[in-house]
Amino acid sequence: MLENDTVAAIATPIGVGGVGVVRMSGPNSLTILQRIIESTSQEIEPRYTYHGWIEDIDEIVFVYMKAPSSYTGEDVVEISCHGGIGVTRKVLEVCIKNGARLAKNGEFTKRAFLMGKIDLAQAEAVINLINAKTEKGIEVAAGQLAGNLSKNINSLRGELIQTMAQIESSIDFPDEIETDNEAIKKSILKTIEKTDKLISKAKYGKIIKEGITAVIAGKPNVGKSSLLNALLKEDRAIVSEEPGTTRDTIEESINLLGIPLKIIDTAGIRHPTNKVEEFGIERTKKEIESAELVILMFDGSNGILEIEDNLLLEAVKGKRAIWVLNKVDLGSKLAVEGIKISALTGEGLEKLEKEIYQSAIGENGLAEGGPIIMNERHKECLIRAKESLQKAEESFKIGGEIELVSIDLKEAVEALGEVSGVGVAEEIINKIFEGFCVGK
Repeated sequence: MLENDTVAAIATPIGVGGVGVVRMSGPNSLTILQRIIESTSQEIEPRYTYHGWIEDIDEIVFVYMKAPSSYTGEDVVEISCHGGIGVTRKVLEVCIKNGARLAKNGEFTKRAFLMGKIDLAQAEAVINLINAKTEKGIEVAAGQLAGNLSKNINSLRGELIQTMAQIESSIDFPDEIETDNEAIKKSILKTIEKTDKLISKAKYGKIIKEGITAVIAGKPNVGKSSLLNALLKEDRAIVSEEPGTTRDTIEESINLLGIPLKIIDTAGIRHPTNKVEEFGIERTKKEIESAELVILMFDGSNGILEIEDNLLLEAVKGKRAIWVLNKVDLGSKLAVEGIKISALTGEGLEKLEKEIYQSAIGENGLAEGGPIIMNERHKECLIRAKESLQKAEESFKIGGEIELVSIDLKEAVEALGEVSGVGVAEEIINKIFEGFCVGK
């Protein structure tokens, strides 16, 4: 699958900046570099930084990394020029004119995978790291890039291969090697337990990667926009004592204790007084229906639930919700259970943030340690492995042939291997790297 040519691409975001980087990878990288540098007599040594000019285009700094000691495992050249849109494109054009071709999406990382520098799970971690929205996302993706997930999966795979070897030996030499069915069954059950634990943590990986959506809902003038501003720590929404100020939804994203949270401020729910407000309330109801979490706001300084509050309770039936009693700086009079806050003074906000986090992650969701599955493909591979292991366990229960157990274990080994790229079809590999940017 590895193409034996030299590719080039702009490795930094397109735009105006201090520095832009053009990267080449392939057997002719150094030759192309020497063609495009003006009047240099210096011998280019690997891993040293050099200064030069490219065809009256720009003054540059470049570095050459000799195979296999590079990101891709091939000869690699990285050219740092000034970060203008025109400059970086012109440098790229000169590289292509002198023998390189434009790299495809993710081709540098794909070449690193095909050259054995990283496995497929590590390659997928690169895009997770680039797209990480919080420090926790960076931490999990960096761990996957370092091989934490691959080591864990390979350990499970190795245990199964060892169990398969015991079964195969007893089949090939029945008179010399006796099958220890209890030990094999115990090993299978242990592997099922470990696999199931990884699968269960995939939900946390999805939250860390994609975040959750929370809607702030309540009657008009209950303080929804003030809460949005308080969580954002900036004045994003207009705050007014006049009811019905918010006529449409306002969406913002924040980093909430390490998870991305998309928070939506909505129009207050009440009987509308005009068509515009009616439209806003309908939008609110739709947002509530699609939200993963609803922050129900009530006026904690009011001693009763009013008609508008009951309309809200009707709208959120069946939804995961956190009850919030706002305006406690004016006195706490409402006798219902909820988190008491003042969006105006900030009282209770820290407790609310922790409650939102625990509602998303759970009390001890990330406290157990170990790798967290962030990719749906990995989860699917683990589910298939678990299903094959369960079939093997069932064969033992019904007294099935040991050969059938071996077949089931082989399917589990193959499914686990696909996580790191063993036996993965070419079209799946291509699809994975198509999701990368061109320069990576």
